[in-house]
Amino acid sequence: MTAPPPQRRLPGPGRLLGGFLGAALLAVPALVLLLLVEAAWEPLERGDRSASRELTASALSSPALADVLRTVEIATRAPLWWGLGLVAIAVALLHGRRRVAAWALLVGITGAVLTPLLKTLVGRARPVLEERLTTADGGSFPSGHASSSALGVGVVLVALVPLIARHWVRVLAVALGALAVVLVGLDRVAIGAHWPSDVVAGWSLAAAYLVATFRAVDPLRGTAGQPLPRSRTRASQAWASRKTESEEVEAGAGDASARG
Repeated sequence: MTAPPPQRRLPGPGRLLGGFLGAALLAVPALVLLLLVEAAWEPLERGDRSASRELTASALSSPALADVLRTVEIATRAPLWWGLGLVAIAVALLHGRRRVAAWALLVGITGAVLTPLLKTLVGRARPVLEERLTTADGGSFPSGHASSSALGVGVVLVALVPLIARHWVRVLAVALGALAVVLVGLDRVAIGAHWPSDVVAGWSLAAAYLVATFRAVDPLRGTAGQPLPRSRTRASQAWASRKTESEEVEAGAGDASARG
């Protein structure tokens, strides 16, 4: 007798509340930094100026490095992360993971609306260098590049990593994603586009967006039994078919021997 399939349980109010509380905690650094920026707190401004001066000095003294930083700045704008997000959505839909696709779209819309709105409301001035290295303009707080890269990498990892069969490849993908986010943040400071606190606030808000939308949509619900990629599935089916044929041949030989 075949056992009935397990029932899919909806996330309870407690789990949702816990998720949103987690998102709120992740947003605390951004909120604290916002209050300090609005208050023009001297220790924060002094620390921002010192870190910015240290990181931009190399770019100002090396035209080659400045060109590399500009290339990274242009390459990691929002279209890159939207493109990767759309690829992740397409792959999720091809594997029947519609909740993942819906969550990825919600993450993109949330980041595209809230971060620019906050930048406009705060209106913090960007660093002023001896030589202009960045093409960025507008408000500085929070960093749009930092938040977009964190959101884009988060969406890609959630959508694609569960489909990877090998554990070490999954670990490598997560490590490379985290490294990409950190490098984008460092680039924003080194090129003089943002203060360090802008980048930290961007990361903080992105983490809060990801957790809040993840708890609201629960994209991985019902995907625990997600099939492996087709190549592995077909190989397994072929192996199982050969094994069945071999067992049938052995059984037939055994019956013939018994009749003899």
